Amino acid sequence: MYAAETTNLRCEFQPTPLGIDVLRPRLSWAMENGFGLAPRGLRQTAYQVLVASSPELLALNKGDIWDSGRVSSDQSINVEYSGGALKSGKSYYWKVCVWDNTIKASSWSKPAKWTMGFLKPGDWSAKWISYGSAADWKVLSATFETLDGKISADVTEKLNQLTQTSNERLKVSRDILGDPAYGKLKQLRMTYESKGEKKSVILKEGQDLPFSSSGLGNVSPWFRKEFKLAYKPKSAIITVNSPGYFELYVNGVKAGGDVLTPAVSDLKVQNFSVAYDVAKLLTRGKNCIGIWQGTGWSDSTALRAQLDAIVAGKPLTVGTDSSWLSRPSSIQRIGGRTWNDFGGERFDARMHLPNWNIPGISLQGWKKCVEIARPTAKTMNQPCPTNTIGKAISAVSVIPLGEGRYEIDFGTNLTGWLSMTMPKLPAGHKVTFHFADRAFRNELQPSPIGNISISHGSVVSFPNMVGGKDSFQTYKQTSEFISGGKSGEIFQNKFNYAGFRHVIIEGLPQAPKKEDAVAFLIESDLGSAGLFSCSDELINRIHKINQWTLRCLNLGGYMVDCPTRERMGYGGDGQTSLVGMMMNFNSAGFYEKWVQDWRQAQNPTSGSLANVAPWGGGGGGGPPWPGLTAALPWQHYLHFGSRRTLEENYSTAKRYVEYLDSRSKDEVLRAWGEGFDFLGDWVPPYRGMDSNNWPSKAATELVNNCYRVYLWQLVANMAKGLGRKDEVIHCEDRIAKIRPAVHAAFFDSVNKRYVIDEQVYYVLPLMTRVTPDSERAAVMEKLVQCIKVKSKGHLDTGLIGTTLLMDFLQQEGRDDLLLAMYQKRDYPGWGYMVEQGATTLWEQWNGYWSQIHACFASADNWLYQGLAGIRPDPNHPGFKNVIIKPAVVGNITWADGHHDSPYGRIISRWRRDKQKLRMDVTIPANTTATVYVPAKDVSVVTETGAAIALAKGVKFLGMENGAAVFSVDSGMYRFESMLPESVLAK
Repeated sequence: MYAAETTNLRCEFQPTPLGIDVLRPRLSWAMENGFGLAPRGLRQTAYQVLVASSPELLALNKGDIWDSGRVSSDQSINVEYSGGALKSGKSYYWKVCVWDNTIKASSWSKPAKWTMGFLKPGDWSAKWISYGSAADWKVLSATFETLDGKISADVTEKLNQLTQTSNERLKVSRDILGDPAYGKLKQLRMTYESKGEKKSVILKEGQDLPFSSSGLGNVSPWFRKEFKLAYKPKSAIITVNSPGYFELYVNGVKAGGDVLTPAVSDLKVQNFSVAYDVAKLLTRGKNCIGIWQGTGWSDSTALRAQLDAIVAGKPLTVGTDSSWLSRPSSIQRIGGRTWNDFGGERFDARMHLPNWNIPGISLQGWKKCVEIARPTAKTMNQPCPTNTIGKAISAVSVIPLGEGRYEIDFGTNLTGWLSMTMPKLPAGHKVTFHFADRAFRNELQPSPIGNISISHGSVVSFPNMVGGKDSFQTYKQTSEFISGGKSGEIFQNKFNYAGFRHVIIEGLPQAPKKEDAVAFLIESDLGSAGLFSCSDELINRIHKINQWTLRCLNLGGYMVDCPTRERMGYGGDGQTSLVGMMMNFNSAGFYEKWVQDWRQAQNPTSGSLANVAPWGGGGGGGPPWPGLTAALPWQHYLHFGSRRTLEENYSTAKRYVEYLDSRSKDEVLRAWGEGFDFLGDWVPPYRGMDSNNWPSKAATELVNNCYRVYLWQLVANMAKGLGRKDEVIHCEDRIAKIRPAVHAAFFDSVNKRYVIDEQVYYVLPLMTRVTPDSERAAVMEKLVQCIKVKSKGHLDTGLIGTTLLMDFLQQEGRDDLLLAMYQKRDYPGWGYMVEQGATTLWEQWNGYWSQIHACFASADNWLYQGLAGIRPDPNHPGFKNVIIKPAVVGNITWADGHHDSPYGRIISRWRRDKQKLRMDVTIPANTTATVYVPAKDVSVVTETGAAIALAKGVKFLGMENGAAVFSVDSGMYRFESMLPESVLAK
């Protein structure tokens, strides 16, 4: 008999989380065989969890905090802690023992740990501090009101705080003052005191405030605090709470490997704290805490930080207050935080103090910080992984452009930083870096995707060596280096990033060496969870580009639409990659943070939502964009199995679709607003931003009405997952009323189509069953003809349409149509991007505008869940039951895929040799699977060379659409069969 082991212990999806503020953390573990073998049917029948206040007690098998006792259950993921109240700042140690299906107990797992953060505001003794000295003015009263004065909000406290901490000139704006009357013009009525004189003003939106802010400008400040320790601490955690990006240093050493911290949030609603274990960095005697603060998405130079340590058995706290010192650093932000103007950074080496963060330095030029009022926004621990440097990329070439300019090509688009070793330059000498995601070689020659004019200052051009011009798509992404006159100086980004492949350098006296330049990919620290490859090299290249694009877009705790021009969390764009992200990466915590942003953005009265989050406004879209509030938690539940995620987001999703219903007449939603307010399928071929050949109003209404039905279906799924039967019935009732109304409003009964003869206008009615059964076969045939004949096997869908078309065709078993789309090398399609040299996915099928974009980042969805065939089971979420249903199709002769589920690694590999098929499948312990083996009939299927009737752990369920379907226990299996004619015909 084999002994089971418990491994991969996780708390809130992390191995050793630090500073969490979840009162009932979710605990998970995996079950493996202790001898490295995989006996079939290994499963958990009971578990016992011990949580202790110290590792010593845990080693004695004492759970003084929580001893679950033996619990008869096969649950091993998202087990909620059920002990006593957890305490702020306290570390908890835990382990687990399980009983397998032979009622044999495993040994205790290796211990794991989690540490709580601050659970209530009173846990903070640190003060909020800001760079600068006390202002010589004070706001006495301030009201932000409509022009007629009928609707107003008191913003006195908010203005006083903002003007003390801002590092930019402030304008009267609803973005910083809030919006007491949406859609109406407003003014600021204010009385303030300056140098003893009282003044009153009325300012319209957009006007500057009449007094200065902190005086820091766009410079990123340094903060520091020296203190003494009588002994080296036993434990020490520093928690930093900063709206802007920061880096923490202790005695000159950077704490943690994170960068661009914290994650992005709506700073009017919340800000994040991040905790660091710094015990190893502190020493007996003098110590120094240093914080280098950038701006990021914040205008504020305010922060607070708190060290909590145990020294000689006694608690010690060091927090920010007016005794801390600050001064401007060597980095200054360039540009703004608006569309097409994210700028870069200026590094002035003359201003740099290499030892600014160590004890004992001269304090000349440093001044005391100012204590300020606590922000009104809620503080919480950052719930998602931090950003990290994911890969260092060497330059592939240095190209002279003439007139002292040089282009460095890194060979691939990326999102991140540049590090550049500079030659010795005179003090004050300026070097400029322009970051570009695309180069147009010699404007006299067409680029591979055609000569496309980009406006809004997005392109810079320089004379080239052959008498023409080279143009680069930069989106005003520019950084600068000012030399300090020393050898070995380095420019490196720190508090901003760029989307780029090319860096154009101005101001160097000679060509840089390739080895002097390194680019760093910045991404969320997620970790890999999947692998895919197949016999078609074009598809493999599509997969690699799709996966790399996802890595370029997942920084900051949300999916960025494009890192160059907008950097916004569009819900529509984010839906394209939900499945691919979850199959490729350990993204559970990442997505829980992003869907939290959406919950916070919902209008509490109407239930309406903006098209982006974490920002509360701006950005075009339509119902599919806020529809992420249903699509995301449902996919999260399928892939990670957390019921809590459904519970937290059910109301948001339901209220939004009810809001859409409230705007409908006779059960049909009609277009509202203008232009970008009510988009349908965004940027399909020939209908992009370059052509302005948009679909008709009726077409967008059809898309959004079908999507409304889809949302009700998702809400019904969520209600079913939560066991809310009455809610399921309500959702089904709403769907039953909407479907016939939408069909009647848009169906052309003569031509058997809806509005336009394009793919998405067939797919959405079919997918949502708006098309009644009596018309379904005819409309399906029209879709097939639209794909095969009109589009010649290509896609003709946009952002939402492509994602949903793939889902629908996979569900319908039309993998042959999908494969043809992937294998096309001409326009439009992913293969066309690859053939044109794309290294990341484009914003449009023809390459217009951004070269790093989320619009079509859905390619991996079908590769993992279609070709490899690894799918979650809605009835047993989190891969408790795995569906293995590979698409054995076309000229694909083999496919390999694996996914690291919460229970362990799932493997699906298949090979075909003419009519013979072999499938190798691995199912993790404590799970089961439903396996579809393409076969003429069950009699031609064997498992590990034996008849199915003799196979242990295998049960035949029946034949379904040319496949023998089996229920299997955990373990490794090899199925072999003879393919049916239906598969051979494809």
